Amino acid sequence: MVKLKKSPPTFFLFLCLMSGFIHAKNVRHIDIAQDEIHNKGRDYDNEEIICKLFKPNIEQISRFFRLAKQSQDFGPLEVKYSSPCIATGAVVFQDGSAGEWMIYSSGLGYVFFKSKELTVFFHKHNPWIDPFACTYGLGDEPEC
Repeated sequence: MVKLKKSPPTFFLFLCLMSGFIHAKNVRHIDIAQDEIHNKGRDYDNEEIICKLFKPNIEQISRFFRLAKQSQDFGPLEVKYSSPCIATGAVVFQDGSAGEWMIYSSGLGYVFFKSKELTVFFHKHNPWIDPFACTYGLGDEPEC
């Protein structure tokens, strides 16, 4: 009889890898209410016209929620990754939670759950067109 020895580092690695899947927000249903919304009050020239390029589809938004990091804290993300281009809609996740969402073209988003909870989502590398890519960041050098 062969006895298999479970090494603690291997088990720990397995748990770390699986934790990303446990916390993923898989989408059951999604609606897009509006895209290319112009967030008034910004200083960019022609931003209303430029934001027409931001047209995320259902597959892209579902992917965003599946890959995004979640937090209850806004932190510096709101200042650093705010964009004048916004899409909005409704979402129902596989776990049954549901709410209204808003996503900036930068990859910063929020879900206002029906339970009155607000969750921040962030995923930087998305397949949609972000008209303001490479303009984010708080330092002298833009992030690309």
